[in-house]
Amino acid sequence: MRSELGLASLEEIWQRFFTATVKTREVRKYLMDAVLPRPRDLLYLVKTALQFAINRGHGRIEEGDLLSAEVQYSHFALNSLMAENAGQVGKLEKLLVQFSLSPEIVNELDVLSYIERAGVREKPSEVLTFLCEVAFLGMEVEQNRFEFLYNEEDAEKLNAMATRSASQNPLGLRRYRINRAYHRYLEVKPGLGPPPQQQSIPLPV
Repeated sequence: MRSELGLASLEEIWQRFFTATVKTREVRKYLMDAVLPRPRDLLYLVKTALQFAINRGHGRIEEGDLLSAEVQYSHFALNSLMAENAGQVGKLEKLLVQFSLSPEIVNELDVLSYIERAGVREKPSEVLTFLCEVAFLGMEVEQNRFEFLYNEEDAEKLNAMATRSASQNPLGLRRYRINRAYHRYLEVKPGLGPPPQQQSIPLPV
């Protein structure tokens, strides 16, 4: 493909087809952080951005194309979460939209209030656990470090770390970070802490 395009390296392909940065962030870093760590999600975002670029007459995918595509991707990710977990939690859609306009970082009392407001009948502690298991929420495992449960084998370790972290804050409350993938659709307000420690999809360089 590179030879057909007259491009000698993968770096030239990135330069030819993508803007260099998105909101001052290097484009590959932006792409890895914007999606859940699944190839299909990255592909959805890039294909949607490409369609925006074509419709707008752009010669490459520009920053605005990616930002527009991120809104659509965020909705896609939320719909996928609901479809894949239908029946495990009643009124799941109503619960998830309670996080609209929420701060990126919430504590367990915030989450329990959203569960109550949505009228979910399941045990609140089990619902909160579910939100972590599907990586909608990441657990604070030490001050301002949040981990998402992408590997079930890490569940006990992360829970133990989160319990210890909560015991060290003045209120004794667990804190959670809403996954970046859902921010744009839910209009989540970005936090001031460092970015979550997430797995990433390796992109060619």
